[in-house]
Amino acid sequence: MKFLTRGDKILIILILILSSLPLLTLRDSMAAGSKQIIVNIDGEVKHEFLLNEKAESVYYTFDVVKEGVTYQAKLETKEGRVRLLRLPEEVAPLSIHSDTGWIDKPHQMIVALPAKLIVTVEDSQAESESDIDIISY
Repeated sequence: MKFLTRGDKILIILILILSSLPLLTLRDSMAAGSKQIIVNIDGEVKHEFLLNEKAESVYYTFDVVKEGVTYQAKLETKEGRVRLLRLPEEVAPLSIHSDTGWIDKPHQMIVALPAKLIVTVEDSQAESESDIDIISY
């Protein structure tokens, strides 16, 4: 004795697929354009830029001062990701910051230690602005 026919199974699968579509589009619309790039120099937030979601690269430049000399730093954003291009050797002798590559999540960061420079991605629509990640007892 059959409880479900082939047509019943197809109907159930279609209902599940159609009912999940609004969840997927809602998640994508909330994520689009809601992130920003935070540039922290010497412990202070110096610059905030919007994270580019398009396929073309968008560049942001800003000044980095080391030992009284001002240098230009350049960020490249593309497809919701950001990377810090190579700083002059006078600012950062090693290229660890540019070797880090692309970041796109809030827990990732790019660090140029000699310049005291940290680049992070933050979600501007975050529900809480707490510094606490988790509490354990």
